[in-house]
Amino acid sequence: MTFPAGLLSPPLDAVERMLAACASFRNRIASGASVATARQHIHWHLDFDDGNVNWRCPMAVLWMGEFSQQRTGQGASNTMTSGGGVVLVLVDNARQNGHTPEAEKQSAQDFCDWAGTVLEELAAINGSGDYLHYDLEMLHPPQRTARPQRLAEQNDYWETAFQLSFGHEE
Repeated sequence: MTFPAGLLSPPLDAVERMLAACASFRNRIASGASVATARQHIHWHLDFDDGNVNWRCPMAVLWMGEFSQQRTGQGASNTMTSGGGVVLVLVDNARQNGHTPEAEKQSAQDFCDWAGTVLEELAAINGSGDYLHYDLEMLHPPQRTARPQRLAEQNDYWETAFQLSFGHEE
């Protein structure tokens, strides 16, 4: 295993480690799943256009959403602080099927309960120990694959995306 280096890989690795530490993420994979198993379900820059994602679920996809450096001094005291954001996309198969309003609601609640619990667990370790200190922003709310796609391709999953912003603290 190689260790993350430079300015871009360490934040991605930090979010991966945090997510793998979340019991709700691990237990969605399998009851009692290990951190190592959870890390196999966390991908960097996965291409969703390659067809059916169901075999990978549940999963998380990470990528750098933004990055910048700011100068904080002048002359001999010139230093740079780094900051940016890691995009976190949570994805899982729809666990309840059916096309009734109640089935749709149950499916949405199941995914939102899971994603919300993952976010709560991330918040509980935010900035503790060697974990990343971040601010959270939702990029897109939970959404399910469109009905024609899920019926035609048996590709029925939910996803939601967040940005975990870090750095530029003084």
